[in-house]
Amino acid sequence: MPIESVITNKSLRMTNNYGVIDGKVLRKTKTYGHVSPEATNENILNVYNTIDSLQNATAEICQVVTTTKLTEVNP
Repeated sequence: MPIESVITNKSLRMTNNYGVIDGKVLRKTKTYGHVSPEATNENILNVYNTIDSLQNATAEICQVVTTTKLTEVNP
């Protein structure tokens, strides 16, 4: 049976480096939800770079998390 795939949500996940504290690298992850499903990777990366320019921590990783709804299509 055919399956239909529809993107229902995207989110931007940033991993930030806050430097070395007590001899260990401190990294924290922040997720920004409710990104438009129509947003392109270029749009998301532009937002990532803008957020990075506004914060003290150094952004290290940009990830896109996509939620997809799967349904069976009756022929």
